Amino acid sequence: MTSDYAAICLVNKDSVILSKRILIFENKPVNFGGYWSPFAGSIEQGETPKECAIRELEEESEFSISPNKVFFQNLIKRKDNKYLSFFIGVLDEFPKITLDYEHTEYNIFKFDELEKIKPLDKEILKSLKKYYENKV
Repeated sequence: MTSDYAAICLVNKDSVILSKRILIFENKPVNFGGYWSPFAGSIEQGETPKECAIRELEEESEFSISPNKVFFQNLIKRKDNKYLSFFIGVLDEFPKITLDYEHTEYNIFKFDELEKIKPLDKEILKSLKKYYENKV
């Protein structure tokens, strides 16, 4: 199975950064518009899913992470029958994030509060909970 998309969430101890996606771009609805989301995008030709996740993070947040701090979490099948490779970037402290046009805001959430975050894709929520449960 190959991935079509890759995503990354930055985590530190018991917290994670999520960004809120814009609703509309160029007069078209955005996938998961208005959702709290990881930084994500389409995998380019010749790019690995991990390389894509790192690139998308830098493009969307102006934060660069070392590949040795990025770990594969799981593969998520999307409704369009495409696959998302989901990664976790583990940090000692959270960076300052400068969002691009794809996001309206970001926030740092505690893992034990994620169930209350709306809207948040259920598969992303499951993946984050799985990461945290295996970490603790």
